[in-house]
Parts: sequence; structure tokens; C-alpha cells
Amino acid sequence: MKKKILMIHHSGLIGGASMSFYYTWKALLAKFNIVAYVADDPNDFSEFLYREGLKHNSFNFRLAKITYYSGGNSLINFKFWYHALRIITQIRYWKSVFDKEKPDLIIVNSKVLCWMGEIVKDYKSICFVRETIRENNIANNLLKKYLEKFTAVSFITDYDLKETNLKNARSFVTRDFMNISKYEDKYGKIGACNRLKVDHDKFNILFVGGINDLKGIDIALEAISKIEDSNINLLIAGNSINSSNNPNFIKRLRNNVKNFNTLKFQKNIYRFIQDNKLENVVKFIGVHSDISIPYSACDLLILPIKKPHQARPIFEIGVQRKTVIISDFPNLHDSVRNNYNGLTFQPNNSQDLADKIMLLRNNNELMTKLGQNNYELSIKNHNQDIVMKELLNEIEKILGREG
Repeated sequence: MKKKILMIHHSGLIGGASMSFYYTWKALLAKFNIVAYVADDPNDFSEFLYREGLKHNSFNFRLAKITYYSGGNSLINFKFWYHALRIITQIRYWKSVFDKEKPDLIIVNSKVLCWMGEIVKDYKSICFVRETIRENNIANNLLKKYLEKFTAVSFITDYDLKETNLKNARSFVTRDFMNISKYEDKYGKIGACNRLKVDHDKFNILFVGGINDLKGIDIALEAISKIEDSNINLLIAGNSINSSNNPNFIKRLRNNVKNFNTLKFQKNIYRFIQDNKLENVVKFIGVHSDISIPYSACDLLILPIKKPHQARPIFEIGVQRKTVIISDFPNLHDSVRNNYNGLTFQPNNSQDLADKIMLLRNNNELMTKLGQNNYELSIKNHNQDIVMKELLNEIEKILGREG
């Protein structure tokens, strides 16, 4: 009889962590009985799972989180306490879930759920750390104490494993992986551009992440505004606006107040586009469940993230033998080797980004070489079969089987 694994995911949005959860679940199904709990507010990810035929348990409340990581909330940020204080009211619920399911192993899909280390003591457990560690201080020591309570902790980079430096919990690296066929070029540039209704004759630069401060949309736009080349387009994939369209006035007002800074940032972005006459250059292409289409439509991917952060698109677009320009942070050196499979630029420096874009724009031979190297590195490090074999060995050791 298959052993039971209980998997918990914290967000209803479709993002890097969500897709990693999905692929891990699919890969574990062959050997284990999987019971998954997923947030349904918002319900983007939940609906995606249903379309993929993965039945799961959903909960209609915001899951308590400790959002302290690079790119997350500081201790003085209201949102940190807004999420963290929910722990008090949710401990009993999750204990009852554990008692009902009686799993052989509990997997929580993010470091933000490390607080569950306090309530998984009677079970074998793994916390997947998919976030990059923030600067070392008292908060990190607290998170480390929570992580030490898990049977094992899986990191996606050697950098974060070494920086966290756990002593008691079993630590190992499980790199993000992918189903390669999901990211292959199915339509060619012309076909993909036609689907997105963008010009295939342009040099298309892709930005993924929507209007998001952390992802660096403002840095991307500043860089494009510095480039005098009429044959360039910037394709922006992701949400273009975050204001609430809830028909309930009170809920809509509450959401807009809560997201005041985000909405202000979005307005500034639109104003920048208008002031710099970029309306014909910037193309908002929306959210795509099949991200391979925007990858096919572009010539180059840029990831101008403002703080150390993880970036699945590096290796996803590698499948199509395309390259990336990304902010130079130490945690990403495993994924991008400057001038080997991509280019790095000084974080938050839009002129440096613009210069690197034009370097590749004017040197097709270099861009082709970097793209080929990115393909080889992506297949080597993020192949589902290889990564899952290593993860299954770790799980079998945790469950007491021969690895």
C-alpha cells in the first residue's frame, strides 16, 4: 500500500512556487498517495489544478505566513504582522487536519510556512525553502529554530543551504525542475507573435512578472526608454493592474486601501510609459497558463529583479535555447554564469541593463552562444527525471526505506 504524503501550499496565485508544487506533486504520484491542501483565495492555482485533473482540498482563508525573506516584508511592515498573527488562530485547524489525514510525511511548500515546525513534531516532515535568505539578524535566527524542528529541509540553491546552515534538520538541495515538453517552442516566433497579436518583425524583449516593484518593471522601462531603436518591443507578461473589481463596495474599498502602495506604483508605471511615449513599444500580453508562448514570441528575456530572488524563467526559456539578462545577485550564480549562459548587470542600474540589451541586440553570434549554453545548463540541472530521482532518494531515507 502506498504511503501517504500530505502537501500544503500557501498561495492561490500561479507563480514559481505554485508551479514547483504542481510538478513535485505530479512526480510523487507514481510512488505515493498524495493529499494536497491549497488556498482558494484567489482561486487561480486551484482552478489550474482542477483543469490538470488534480483533486485537492481547498481552504477559503488566508494561510498564516512568516513573510521574512529577500523581497518579502520587513519586521516593521504591517503586512508582516498581518500574515504572522494569523498563526495564533490557525494552529488548531492544522492540527485537526494532521489528525484526520494521519500522513506518513508532511510537506510544506515554502519557508513562509516554517512556523508549522511547531505542530509537525509527531510526524516526519519536510519544509521546501523556495525563497532566498534575507540579511542575517535576529529574525533569521528565529526562522532557523522553526526549520530545525522539521525532519528535513530542502533548499533550491547551494547558496541558501550554506547561508542557513542548519545543524539538526537534514538538509539537502532540490533544484527547481520542469517538464521540458511544457516549455518547448510549439509555434515558432511568427506563430507565437500572431497569437499574442504583437509584431514578429520586432526584436521582442520579454519581461515576466507584470507590474510588480520587486520584479523591476520600472528598471525595465527605464532601460527601454534609454534605447534609441525603433525596432524593439517590450512584452510584459503578468497582471497589469491589481485594483479590486469586487462588486461589493466595502470589500473593494478595503482591498484598494490595503493595496494602496501597489496601486500607486502601478499608476506611476503607466504615467512613465505615457511621459516617455512608450505606448507603441510596450505591449501588455497578460497572464499566460502556457508561458511557452511568450517565450517563443521573444528574442531575449530580462529579469531586472531589485533584490535577491529566485527565477524559474531562467531555465524555462533555456529549453528554447534563449538567453537572459538578470540582476547580479550571489544566490543566482548557480543559475546564470555571466557571459556563459546569460549576462548579468548591476542591480537597479537601468543604464547597465540598456547597454547589455544592446550588446546582444547587435551581436547575434553571442546571443546564440549564450542561448545554447543556457539550454545545456537548463537540461543538466533542471531535468525532472534527474531532480526527482534525487528527491525520491531523500524521501525514502526519511521514511525509513532503503534509498
